[in-house]
Amino acid sequence: MRIICTIPNAPLVINNYQFEAVDGGVLSPDLPEEVAISLATIPGYKIFVEQAPEVAPDPEPATEPELPTKPRRGRPPKAATEDAPPAGA
Repeated sequence: MRIICTIPNAPLVINNYQFEAVDGGVLSPDLPEEVAISLATIPGYKIFVEQAPEVAPDPEPATEPELPTKPRRGRPPKAATEDAPPAGA
């Protein structure tokens, strides 16, 4: 259990535990529950509740964009000419 102390100019060593400076105060290492509860009764000290980091959802797999097809110029593909009647018939 961790404790945050928000008292201005709080020392980094409290009750023989090395705290670390964080935004808004000093933060304890993981303390025994009875020590944390005892410290939390002092004004300016409170139990620190860690928030789980938000995990971004997996992105959708990238897909190739479909390109518009342009009509081809010139002779039609061979498959199109095989079913067509012979020229001049």
